[in-house]
Amino acid sequence: MNYAIIFRVLGVILAALCTAMVMSLGVAFLYDGGVGREGTAIQGFAMCIAISAALAVALQVLSREGEVKMLRKEAMTVIGLGWILASLVGALPYYLILPDCTLADAIFESTSGITTTGASVFSNLERFPRSLLFWRAISQWIGGLGIVVFFVALLSYVGVGAKFLFSSESSAHSTELDSARVRTGILQIMLLYFALSAICALVYRLCGLDWFDAVCHMFSTISTAGFSTRTESIGAFDNALFEWMVILFMLLGGTSFLVMLRVLRGNFGMLLRNSETRFFYILVVIATLLVAQDLMDQTSADGLHTLLRTSAFQTVAILTTTGYSSTDFDAWPGTTHAILLGLMLIGGCSGSTAGGLKIVRVIVAVRICLVNIETAFRTRLVRQVKF
Repeated sequence: MNYAIIFRVLGVILAALCTAMVMSLGVAFLYDGGVGREGTAIQGFAMCIAISAALAVALQVLSREGEVKMLRKEAMTVIGLGWILASLVGALPYYLILPDCTLADAIFESTSGITTTGASVFSNLERFPRSLLFWRAISQWIGGLGIVVFFVALLSYVGVGAKFLFSSESSAHSTELDSARVRTGILQIMLLYFALSAICALVYRLCGLDWFDAVCHMFSTISTAGFSTRTESIGAFDNALFEWMVILFMLLGGTSFLVMLRVLRGNFGMLLRNSETRFFYILVVIATLLVAQDLMDQTSADGLHTLLRTSAFQTVAILTTTGYSSTDFDAWPGTTHAILLGLMLIGGCSGSTAGGLKIVRVIVAVRICLVNIETAFRTRLVRQVKF
């Protein structure tokens, strides 16, 4: 095992988290009123930056001697330790800033953010300092595309390890990159991620949100993660245009970034030829109509537009595993709960920021089942399953 390269890469991951904490500290200074919540946040983030920077420097010092070469076992070790280390270091702001936050709560919230799970142990977000809400959101954006690992894969000294990192971290495979060099393909994906993020923030601002809410919700939408700055999530804004835009960017976050890159290069037929992408959008339409049908009697007074918007929003939010809510869907009929549960298990496309089983695995599993059923009656049949 080459420990030198492992320490060096872990140090880079800590440096990336430290940079995000510096940005959060800047937000704390921006909204500081002299005393109060942001004053405590300034002290907390200053301590977090000092701790994470010290750990990053220590790891870089430990990696000075040794061969700078990454193979599969080093890549797998970096992936596992990187997520654990990021979750532990990411818990520091919660633990140091919130007076009633236990260590278990801090680690839970941090892990939920970094892994874009979206579950939370906090029930009153309005009492949070804005800088901590910013950290809560940007931690999801960092974890959304495995962005830290993607960033590490671009480092020149990683070499062939970039392929191992990408294949281990992403639900796509390095052979799907339309590039002779893996690092070039990874860079293109990252640039697309940054571009979608910038466009999303601008669109949210044009929908009427202030810049703080627009940026924080951009972080958690593109990463299909779901942390909001409000306890009532997206429903707290009561903004129909904003909800439609959230639906749009959740769909983009749940679509394979590799497919989007090919479309941007002019290969528009990829949207129709790619089985996974086609099934993803067909599933969205069918599930939305089924949910709307179940809700028709319950929400008939709200109008067709509200009915379709609410149904589409929760369908997309659950299918992409974003987890936003625009209404109290706990009061919906049991049939809709069953539909949403099935969508949650399926998840989004491979190579996207969405979670779940991934649609590609569901399609392949269904095709294998159909072949097995067919061969039960036609025992001599030999049929290949292609995707």
